Amino acid sequence: LAEAFGHQTGAAAETNLGYVTFAVAIGLMFAAGWLLREKSIAPQPHSAASPARKAGETPLTPTVTPLLGAPLIAALLLMALAGGVIHHLQARQKLGQPGVRAEPVAGSQRWRILLPEKVASLTSREEPAAEVELTALPADTSIGKRIYRAADGAELLLQIVLMGRDRTSIHQPQYCLTGQGWVIEQTEEVRLRLAGPSPRELPALKLTASKVVTLDNGQRVSLRAIYVYWFVADGVVTAHRSERLRWMAEELLKTGTLQRWAYVACLAQCRPGEEEKTFAWMKDFIAEAGPQFQR
Repeated sequence: LAEAFGHQTGAAAETNLGYVTFAVAIGLMFAAGWLLREKSIAPQPHSAASPARKAGETPLTPTVTPLLGAPLIAALLLMALAGGVIHHLQARQKLGQPGVRAEPVAGSQRWRILLPEKVASLTSREEPAAEVELTALPADTSIGKRIYRAADGAELLLQIVLMGRDRTSIHQPQYCLTGQGWVIEQTEEVRLRLAGPSPRELPALKLTASKVVTLDNGQRVSLRAIYVYWFVADGVVTAHRSERLRWMAEELLKTGTLQRWAYVACLAQCRPGEEEKTFAWMKDFIAEAGPQFQR
């Protein structure tokens, strides 16, 4: 959906698909109850073997099964109980600490993401969040972006999206990439090294993508993109959305804490054939910059 109709449509689909599934399930349950009711009151055909009713005998009344039978009532009660549990968890939950360096902004729901200005010999500039990002994502979503530039003109975008109390801030990163016209050709899991006094590794997903752009002179040029991302919260890191959601649910049930997840993404463009060189440069960048923005 993001590729066909844009990022906002893709994000909305991810957010609301669960509600659609729930509504369909409820509709099917009521439909099943209605069909069972109709079947129970359907008139029985008169058989020659059936004894004739005597004069003055009261005709038999078919048994009518109520629309809300016992199984359906039980299912509705279970859903109501689940809703009550969810409401209770939401009422007592507290928001965890972010796994990236950030600070509150006075008078705003959003936080300021602290990205390093200087990494190796690269120059950098802050990149404001796009208007579509601010309007499509929840109001307490925090976004930080910086573009780093090498002496040869190569650029790398570092972006962090930090959720607040609304977990839908953290959507599938692929939506952003395909929404900008890129075609993802390869996805692979990689290990990235973080330098510093306490070196460590972190898991990430590496996407290799391509697209064709038209220059001002009408020339069509093929481009490649290396896109690396991972998810991080207080004390935990993962490359996989499913693992992030599982950990978030477990922590909420155990402690009442809603983990404050962020996704970190690096994007660099290159010409065909330069993918490995670009990825090596990106790994060196992450090794030095990572300890400056990730706790």
